Amino acid sequence: MKYTIVTLFKGEAKKYQQKLLYSIAERFNTKKGIKTRPPAHVTLKYSFDTEDINTVEEYIKKFCETHKKCDYQLKNINRFDRKAIFIDVFPSVEMKKMYVEFIKFLKNNTNIYFRAIDGRLHFHSTLAYNDI
Repeated sequence: MKYTIVTLFKGEAKKYQQKLLYSIAERFNTKKGIKTRPPAHVTLKYSFDTEDINTVEEYIKKFCETHKKCDYQLKNINRFDRKAIFIDVFPSVEMKKMYVEFIKFLKNNTNIYFRAIDGRLHFHSTLAYNDI
């Protein structure tokens, strides 16, 4: 089964992202971005397959127990060519460091597949894609 690891927005960031997501979809008829009713999030690990998600979840829980929350800021609306519209997420120095540690931790403790892009993310929160 396919999985993705994300961090969820809370509070004002969540409200802001969700309002933009749905208003863009309605105003410009870009339904692909809301088809799965995605929560407000930033992807930390792109899709991967595993037969045993429980083990992956346990390792993520262990990592979270030994690390504190990190700050980030939402700024600017941006795009990837004509493929996606998104909010730029600017991570704090601590978040960048923790993200590198997180990817290393997953590589060392799980058997999930990693691509070249894993560990080099452009932090963002997608608002519309493919049908824009």
